Amino acid sequence: AEAPDRRAFLSALGASAIVPAVAPGIAPAVARCRLIPIGSNLPAVGKSYNRADFRRKLGYQEKDFVVGFFGFANAPKGLETLLAALRQLKASFPGLRLLLLSQLSDSIGYQRRLKHDLKVTGLADITLNPEYTEPRLAAEMLAAADCAVLPFIDGVSVKRGSLMACLAQGLPVVTTTPVRGEVDEFQDGVNMRLVPPRDVKALTNAVRELVQDADLRARLALGAWDLARRFSWEDIARRQLALFEEVLEENR
Repeated sequence: AEAPDRRAFLSALGASAIVPAVAPGIAPAVARCRLIPIGSNLPAVGKSYNRADFRRKLGYQEKDFVVGFFGFANAPKGLETLLAALRQLKASFPGLRLLLLSQLSDSIGYQRRLKHDLKVTGLADITLNPEYTEPRLAAEMLAAADCAVLPFIDGVSVKRGSLMACLAQGLPVVTTTPVRGEVDEFQDGVNMRLVPPRDVKALTNAVRELVQDADLRARLALGAWDLARRFSWEDIARRQLALFEEVLEENR
């Protein structure tokens, strides 16, 4: 007997791993799947947020350019690529700062090495562990940055909660090209800057562009706001509801 016709939806967390491995024989079933992205795990700061005042509270000067990083500090996040790029830029832009919203533990070798590099180079003025921080405060700190850099080794995707958090604050984002096919919503130069993974030179040039080009920052910020609306939890709920209604309609 034939199996009943079913329509499934995949969270972005699992789809990138499942879909490439699908055998040709079940490709029609995969074609009926719906990819539901994840949303931001931080709230948007909103119109009442005074960015200039908050930056002053953090000790930043008006002319400082603050690069933000948010997320877990593990090897796939590519933090060593970010640090290498910032080291190259620091001499040309002495006001360059790194706002690191991530836990760095001495008990984990990778994180211990990052802490050592940060101390030697003096790149990070502020390191905050968002795991023990009220989400609103973490969002306000992230929004104080001039841009966010997320150099994922395995490329950006719709499963990246850290990306969604940065977009929710309207931050210009530099991240890495998707490695498992294109994501239609991610447009280089429109709503983010995309560079190859592990490419220090390309990342350095992209961050330099943002430091020097206020118009580019403004354009990417507008693109980030627009993209954030498409990945809002409200929109995610609508997508899921539409899928459930489609399944119910087909089975009536």
